[in-house]
Amino acid sequence: MRQFQAIVGGAGAAFAFLALAACQAAAGSGTPAASGNAEPVDGPGTGIAWSFTMASPTHDESPRDTLAVQYPVVSYARPTPGDASLTTTVNTKLKNVDEAFVTQFRSQFLNPTPVTVDGRAIPSQLQVTASASQVGELLSVRYDAFLDRSGSAGGFSEEQDLTIRMDTGATLGPADLLSPGALQSPGALAALIAPQLGGDYIFGGGSAADAVSGALSTIAVPVDGLTDPVVGVLPSGLDFTFQQGALTPMSNGTPNAVVPFGKLDGLVNPDIVTLAEADPK
Repeated sequence: MRQFQAIVGGAGAAFAFLALAACQAAAGSGTPAASGNAEPVDGPGTGIAWSFTMASPTHDESPRDTLAVQYPVVSYARPTPGDASLTTTVNTKLKNVDEAFVTQFRSQFLNPTPVTVDGRAIPSQLQVTASASQVGELLSVRYDAFLDRSGSAGGFSEEQDLTIRMDTGATLGPADLLSPGALQSPGALAALIAPQLGGDYIFGGGSAADAVSGALSTIAVPVDGLTDPVVGVLPSGLDFTFQQGALTPMSNGTPNAVVPFGKLDGLVNPDIVTLAEADPK
């Protein structure tokens, strides 16, 4: 999992980024509450208007489940004139990703009767952590969810990315980040991703490039709300992370590749590069 980071563009950045971490949801409740002692961390002394806090996790659990969910929250220093609802729009989108994981967990992964070991119930668990990068006028958040059902042989991970234009609040999915050509003929992009994945572990014994190309050909069609791979924006380029068990065995985790913008000419939407290089106002 990527460590939480706040990467800020040039002076005059327009929003503050707050990460309220490890909010613990009580069993049966869909509304988590902030926990722990949150210490603010100021941005560099360059007039950039951002800060974030990380709350300490709590460790309460019920006999049935344990939820530890990190809810990112954005606070604008200077909201866009005439759009007082922008902060609410962005924060609702950020929260909805977490809530989708909670809903999935409660509907699919809770055992009515938890398995017990030595008389102690082993609860089902959901842990969601978030990492964020501010790249120009884009905010890209990676959510790492770990789900473990009581009595199962082991848990598994799911990944989700959310990229938002901070000047408008618009969500940018893979079809917005990549060029039409990259989606229609994904071979060139696959050739940049595949060498970073470890081809010896690809299912079926085929080439990593062919497997990645096949995944990219359906990237704009989410399955159960998740795309595969998920695509995030970093200062250095685009981050492609594949769901656990999609291309490689579950034990191989979530294969990841970062392709620099300099190698994405013709493959990335040029508007994304402009937004990534912008000085937020």
